[in-house]
Amino acid sequence: MADKTATNKDEAIEINQRSKTQQIIEVADLKAVLKTPEGFRFIQRIMDRSKVLNNCFTGNSSTYFNEGRKAVALDVLRDIILIGPEISPTIIQELFTSNDFLPKQKQLEENEDG
Repeated sequence: MADKTATNKDEAIEINQRSKTQQIIEVADLKAVLKTPEGFRFIQRIMDRSKVLNNCFTGNSSTYFNEGRKAVALDVLRDIILIGPEISPTIIQELFTSNDFLPKQKQLEENEDG
């Protein structure tokens, strides 16, 4: 019985170490993506297409689809918020106020209102 407990503890430590290693890799990957203009624009498209700043409610089952799409973008956004200051102190503002994002966002808002 003692051997089993020791094994479980060892497994838990190994899983925790793998998880920390995976987090380090994911942070490095996101930093690399955001540091390139192409990667930055790609993340902007994810934010734009997910309608992360918009209401997802449609009154029908499309709401579930929209919420799922938005949830993915929110996960990416959370990661960016955690590492953003290392890349740029205004990274979030840059993501949502670039010349590419603003006209699309304004058009989306106008379509929802009208």
